[in-house]
Amino acid sequence: DEAFYDTVSRQIAYRLLGKVLFYQTLRRYRNDIPKMEFSAEDFSKTSERLKEFFEKARQIDYQAVFEEDLPDKVPLSSKSGKVIAELLDDLNRYNFSRMPQDVIGQVFERLIPYPERHSLGQYFTREDLVDLINAFCVRSVEDKILDPTCGTGTFLIRAYERLKHMGERDHKRLISKLWGIDVAKFPAALATINLYKQNLDDYANFPRIISKPGIGFFAIKPGDSFKFPPPKPTGDPGFMMDEKLPVFDGAVGNFPYIRQELIEKRIPGYKKKLQGVLTED
Repeated sequence: DEAFYDTVSRQIAYRLLGKVLFYQTLRRYRNDIPKMEFSAEDFSKTSERLKEFFEKARQIDYQAVFEEDLPDKVPLSSKSGKVIAELLDDLNRYNFSRMPQDVIGQVFERLIPYPERHSLGQYFTREDLVDLINAFCVRSVEDKILDPTCGTGTFLIRAYERLKHMGERDHKRLISKLWGIDVAKFPAALATINLYKQNLDDYANFPRIISKPGIGFFAIKPGDSFKFPPPKPTGDPGFMMDEKLPVFDGAVGNFPYIRQELIEKRIPGYKKKLQGVLTED
């Protein structure tokens, strides 16, 4: 129906904008990433040209953001291509390497207008409630924290700030203590961006955000390892780091409350899989 197509088209637009802004931000540190610009004859090939740019960035780092997903496979029209080319022309007027970190952070923060988040299926918990919950769960500067249904990462961002307030100043150690899991790639990519922007000046910066379709968190076992891009390029575009899931000191989050019948309708056998996981544990 019309509402479905509207939601999908908005997800495509916001995902594309997020990747474009992320690409521009990466160019702060990487002179070998080409400037993203289009000529008039490229308008009909917008999708192909964008894929070329994003693939170059993906080979360097941040596969979680630049990895191709279903919305990226929807071809863009020539009219859309013209709009994107004009946007890139505007963005290229700014020197992202000299732009203050907090300005870029605010741009990412406002990427999705608040009224539209609900229609996109993104439910945000108020920061004061997140801080209250985190106060019970993040109790030591050494704590490792998991959000098993992280969405766009609000609990993890506030946990980052709490650990920082408690005395941890090293960004690399901070980011390594926070892990998030989500069944959907769209919010998981936004969570990666949101954690990344906590310190745009530190390249050794790979948020531990895992997208796990299907039964999500319940498909993950203690001791599992996950592949993440290396903090710095290695010359091998396929190289990934194996990061072992740690033992966590706290789990935080606001679980999505969905009637079990609706889940079972969308993912047949969901409850049976869940029973198997619980029985095994």
